[in-house]
Amino acid sequence: MGAPSPAVITVPSGGRARSGRPRETLRALALLALLGVACSSPGDGGAVLVRWRLLVGPTGVPHSDCSISEPSLGIDVTVDTLRLIVSDLPPAPPDEVVTLPPFRCIASEGTTPFKIPPGDYQLRLQAYACGGQRSVGLSPPPLVRSVRLGEITNLGAIAILIPPCETIRCDQPETPPTCDGGTTP
Repeated sequence: MGAPSPAVITVPSGGRARSGRPRETLRALALLALLGVACSSPGDGGAVLVRWRLLVGPTGVPHSDCSISEPSLGIDVTVDTLRLIVSDLPPAPPDEVVTLPPFRCIASEGTTPFKIPPGDYQLRLQAYACGGQRSVGLSPPPLVRSVRLGEITNLGAIAILIPPCETIRCDQPETPPTCDGGTTP
C-alpha cells in the first residue's frame, strides 16, 4: 500500500470549494478545533469578577468618578487602583493566597486572571491612592466565596466608603486627619 495522498481542495468557477477527500478534511478541521480549545484554556485556576462604587462620607452618596473632593467634609482623595485580596479562611493565617494585578479605579469593575487556585476563600476589595502605595477608604468585611477551576465567581458590587477627613496628598507623608469631619464652620 502506498502513502496516502494529500487532501485536495479545488475551487470550481462557481466559487464553492470542494474537497477530493471530505472525511479526512473534516477530521483535520475537527482536530484543529480541539487543539485550539486546548491551547486557549483559561489558566490554572478560577477568576473573580467584582464591581465597585465609591461612597462619599456620612451621606453614603455614590461618587461618579475616582477623584473625590468635598471640602465641607474634609475629603480630598484620588483613588487610582483597587486590589482584590484573596485570603485563606480561618483558622488558617490570613495570608494572601495569590497576588493579583490591581484594577484601575475608573473601570468600575474588573475580572482577575484565571490564577486563583480552586477552593474557598475570603475575598476583600481595597482601594489605593498614590500609585497603589497608600490604602484609602473603608472596605466592608471580606466575603467568603468558592472559586472553581475555569469559572468566574461574581462578587457583585462592593461599596468603598470614603470617610470625612480623608485627605491624601501623594507628595507629602501620611499624617493623621486634622479636621473634625465638617461639624464646625
